[in-house]
Amino acid sequence: VVSRVVSGKEKAEEVGHTSAMSDGAFKPGTLVFVPHPTDAYTAATVVSCRGFGAQAELVVAEKPGGAGTTVPKEVVGQVVEADPLAMQGANDMVKFSNLTEAALLQNLRTRYGRDDIYSAAGSILISVNPFKTLSIYGPERMAQAKDADAKTLQELPPHVYVLAEAAFRGMLVEQRQQALLISG
Repeated sequence: VVSRVVSGKEKAEEVGHTSAMSDGAFKPGTLVFVPHPTDAYTAATVVSCRGFGAQAELVVAEKPGGAGTTVPKEVVGQVVEADPLAMQGANDMVKFSNLTEAALLQNLRTRYGRDDIYSAAGSILISVNPFKTLSIYGPERMAQAKDADAKTLQELPPHVYVLAEAAFRGMLVEQRQQALLISG
């Protein structure tokens, strides 16, 4: 496997899109994700924005009404509009209107803070190690997945039991082969 680290701009060009900042200026009050040296991205509110793209002068505040900080020119092109579902910690990230690296990380961070260690991206289950014991495994939780009808099973919050039950049903009921990939 060959991989390389690419900038947000290069990633956007690979998939034929440009970052939100290069599409136009952000309106004051818009919630955005700003690159951060230790947290990858942080949420901030736009105070002012003059210009477009990498040449824009963007001022953001971490808290609404807080003191504004000018975003450095070298990262202003990587600023993206925040997805409201990412801020709430949605179960399934496929529902995001703008699925970006920043939105994905924020969603995982929000859910992790609530001890919701499982998130979904369509049929993909994402798990974050809680580094502590959680009471999310047990006969009740297993029965919830096992006893759910097909529609209810899809509506249950992401969990390894839900994934296993869906695969088991796919194998028995639909007589289709199933594969589970665990990577970590």
